[in-house]
Amino acid sequence: MKADFTEKLNKLVSRKKSNSFYFMNTSRYQDLINEVKETKNKWNKNFEDYKILANYDILNICDRERLIKPRDEVNTNIKFYVYMEELFGVLHTIHLLFKHANLDVMDSELKTKYCNVSKEVIKLYLSCCKICKEKNFK
Repeated sequence: MKADFTEKLNKLVSRKKSNSFYFMNTSRYQDLINEVKETKNKWNKNFEDYKILANYDILNICDRERLIKPRDEVNTNIKFYVYMEELFGVLHTIHLLFKHANLDVMDSELKTKYCNVSKEVIKLYLSCCKICKEKNFK
């Protein structure tokens, strides 16, 4: 299932813009972490710097740096960015945790914890689940 999902995801990513924040590999994810750290330490920030800081922040969890959506008075929940290599695990966990949840259930649950998981990717994942396919054909 993971191999099928990864193959379909790679096809999807190849059709999308390379700078899309929805699809970042581990390398791009780490580059963004470094960029955020450098930007935070800059004395004179420009427009691009403020744009980065408006979209990304870093949270240290057990000596591991994670990219998150910045929090403010309105948005107090922590929402993580997911890189492509961990996407299957995130989707699979939610899908099984909610007993083969459908698109809407998965989307609403994922939106509480993650900020870059699209419905398109959830649909892609669901298309790989054999149990859900069988359930829909009955």
